[in-house]
Amino acid sequence: MNSLDVTSDLHISIQSLRERGHILLELGYYDTAENMINESFEIFAIIRNDKDEIENIKADIMHTSGNLLSHKGDFQNALNYWEESLAIKIKQGKIIDQANLQNNIAIYHFIVEEYDKALEYFFDAFTLIQPFKIKKTMTGILLNIGDTYFHAGDIDKALQYVHQSLEITDNTSLDYIKSNCYLSLIQYYLILNNLSQISLYYANLLELASTIDSAYIQLFEKYAKALILKSSNLENDKQNAKQLFQQLQELSSFDFQLLSSVVLNLVDILLDELYQFDDCEKLETLTSLMDELYEDAQAKQLFHFMIDALVLKSKVVALNNQIEDSQFLMEQALMIAEDNKFNALKEKIVSEQIKLKEKIKECHDFHNKYFTLRERMDLCNIRSYVKSELNHI
Repeated sequence: MNSLDVTSDLHISIQSLRERGHILLELGYYDTAENMINESFEIFAIIRNDKDEIENIKADIMHTSGNLLSHKGDFQNALNYWEESLAIKIKQGKIIDQANLQNNIAIYHFIVEEYDKALEYFFDAFTLIQPFKIKKTMTGILLNIGDTYFHAGDIDKALQYVHQSLEITDNTSLDYIKSNCYLSLIQYYLILNNLSQISLYYANLLELASTIDSAYIQLFEKYAKALILKSSNLENDKQNAKQLFQQLQELSSFDFQLLSSVVLNLVDILLDELYQFDDCEKLETLTSLMDELYEDAQAKQLFHFMIDALVLKSKVVALNNQIEDSQFLMEQALMIAEDNKFNALKEKIVSEQIKLKEKIKECHDFHNKYFTLRERMDLCNIRSYVKSELNHI
């Protein structure tokens, strides 16, 4: 076998490994996907050829590696891979690949809450891909545009683009996109308190989860159910939501972004319970959750999640009347945002600082501000305390 034949075989091996890794990645089998992607890098390293095809293979591997890093929460390194891959694809005039990479780069800007920049990349990507009528890519980009508008506060446009994405998936096997659309719509309609639409899309998501063998789709269904229960006014529903989020902590450990969302929702429930003076064990649970999230994010240098953890922990320690510690944590979060030029996150932190001061004042006006939460609970039966305070109003 001559060297040309060997090189050709290596090309086929790399492409096969990369494509199988990409499929496994979408199905949620991250360890196996990572092994295949790493193996494709090892094979690529023995090829010594300057042809365009070699550059193209390199760009494809970097694209898939960026996707894997993104799922693991390493967004900065994912962005580096995507940008390097995009430069090669632009040079080669690979329009479809450019669209996919611009979509991924937009996701990075979405994650760091630079919504205007994210929308710019998403719309550029959609303009590139639209002439090719590739439904999988088109629906994914439209869904991302919808989610970006939702987080930017424009729920009408969010609904418009996610419904448009869902319509394109009709009579297709794009189950992952469908499930993602259903989950997004459930979240939007929860905000709008539209129970009929919530029921409709949850039923659709449940049907998909029961028929499709996908770790992600099954997680989406559980996550949607937990969100719906969390929104209920019934205490039993909230407790069931809390249990589901606790289960999801373990199940979503392979995807740091999803894990973070699960933890933050769990924190919301525990914070609500703590505001109602349930019991001080919640304070310890909350502190532990935030410490774990921060330490994991710090180990991976995931600055966006470090900021989230610090802001939430600041709220938790403020509940225990540790005002100086609370302010210090907010300042730490602000410093990380400034160091990494996260301008949108800086504005968010400043806004959270203002809200926290208002919340502290509200708590002080209502409760005995001379004792910590733990001391208050040791000194009296908490429910009697709340009842007596209410009687004075």
